[in-house]
Amino acid sequence: RMQPASSGLLIASLYLALPLQVALGGLGTGFAACWCLQALRRRSPEVEARFLEAFGPLLKEEERRGAPPAAFSFLGGSLLCVLFMPRRICLTAMLAAALGDPAAAVAGTLLGGPRLVG
Repeated sequence: RMQPASSGLLIASLYLALPLQVALGGLGTGFAACWCLQALRRRSPEVEARFLEAFGPLLKEEERRGAPPAAFSFLGGSLLCVLFMPRRICLTAMLAAALGDPAAAVAGTLLGGPRLVG
């Protein structure tokens, strides 16, 4: 649960520190790379096996079964935010996603409670 938070904080920090065009290029490149990797996972059992070998312990069960990793959604959402929203809103959204999702997962594990889906 620390990996998504640290990755999200790194992306938000780079977005804050880098010029807008560089940050936009980095997010676009990262999103395109994730998209290509996901397409390769679906087409090649060898790519899928190597991907799971490298990242399997970090993935949720549905991601191990072929669903796109959460990083794909985070990068896509961040890219759209940077394209269409002011910097302050983007930074707030990135930090909320980076910290809120892992915090909710920890709270759900510790406190239990009703599941909305599944």
